[in-house]
Amino acid sequence: MHLTQVTPTGSMVAKWKITRRRCRSSRPRFSTEEGCREYLFHLRWPEGFRCPRCSGSKAWTVGTTLFQCSGCNFQTSVTAGTVFQDTRKPLAIWFRAMWYVTSQKNGASALGLQRVPGLGSYRTAWSWLHKLRRAMVRPSRDRLTGWVEVDETYLGSLEEGTAGRGVEDKTLIVIAAQADGKGMGRIRMRVIQDASAASLHAFVEECIQPGSTVHTDGWKGYTGFQKKGYDHEVSPIRGRRKEASTLLPRVHLVVSLLKRWLDGTHQGAVAHQHLPYYLDEFTFRFNRGRSQSRGKLFFRLVQQAAATGPTTYADIAKPTKLLRVICRRSAASAIMRPACQATENTPKTPFTAGVLPRPDGDRATPEARQASQEAMHARPQAQWVVEIQARPYQQRRLCLTCEGLRRHAGALRALSQHLDHERKGLRFLGGATTNS
Repeated sequence: MHLTQVTPTGSMVAKWKITRRRCRSSRPRFSTEEGCREYLFHLRWPEGFRCPRCSGSKAWTVGTTLFQCSGCNFQTSVTAGTVFQDTRKPLAIWFRAMWYVTSQKNGASALGLQRVPGLGSYRTAWSWLHKLRRAMVRPSRDRLTGWVEVDETYLGSLEEGTAGRGVEDKTLIVIAAQADGKGMGRIRMRVIQDASAASLHAFVEECIQPGSTVHTDGWKGYTGFQKKGYDHEVSPIRGRRKEASTLLPRVHLVVSLLKRWLDGTHQGAVAHQHLPYYLDEFTFRFNRGRSQSRGKLFFRLVQQAAATGPTTYADIAKPTKLLRVICRRSAASAIMRPACQATENTPKTPFTAGVLPRPDGDRATPEARQASQEAMHARPQAQWVVEIQARPYQQRRLCLTCEGLRRHAGALRALSQHLDHERKGLRFLGGATTNS
């Protein structure tokens, strides 16, 4: 889709100038770099400085931006490990951009963000928006409770010759809407691979508190909620398509507002690979739509941006797509190296985060090397093989004993949930086991 930029005229120019002037003057506290860094310092370390390596509380300043720990001599800054890491723009412009994003009722487009804070290029504004969208969802947010409607739908353009679940170029999303009397409370949204019970149950377990009532249609993927501690209310829609918006009014209203927001604010120019982050922004705005204080939304966004890790334009524009993560049982006929404890120097890549590396190289501890040598002479026994594949030429295989698998099952599950949240195409086939 090619969009033509229309030059604003008349009252539109005056409105744009007023918005830009308000954006620059609404927060005089953040008009200087020192004020922004001081604000970030109190958000990251409300009880005083804490070294990210040794948790030391004493440090001295190096230059104007760095802090050096007196215990381990590790140097850090208030922007290290946050969304603002390695930025070349002043923090004052970042704060203006965040104020503009949170103060707009219908959201902000990249073109509008480029104009108001005075960014130089559209590419910078686009990447800033995506970085802020990654900070709009807290990983430890509360789950929905009470009466919750759940339904799935497809987003995308019309496809000729296909209907229903036979579409190929559309994205399937699932929505959960909490009831608040006759109105609506909070919502949750997510992109899912398919409408199977595995995908739908995983979403419900993560987003809805057990003991709540889950209201769905008659799709077979929703069966089995009673066994997991939920009350299940079913309203079959087969043959009653015209009554769907009456049987499940809240989720249909959310979908209608979402499509209007995507077509209005973003002109429908949303790629499928970036759609999950647009859903995060819509959820952030919808759940705080009744807030009377724009300053609180600004505070929440800055607070979560300080707690969100950094990302680059290359990762946003061309994200790594994991093809599969398979955990299978294998009878070891050859010597397999056991997993070792992760060290401080282990790089936190998508292939090692949450999964322990093999005991070779400088990353292995002496205990791990000794355990590896002892395993060379040990009797081979059944082990679990964990394969993580990103592309055909990028693959990591880890071999764990049954005891090691039980010990690190939480780490593997956390890795699966983390990568799935990062929208990198993860498919965790933990239930599929084969004997070799």
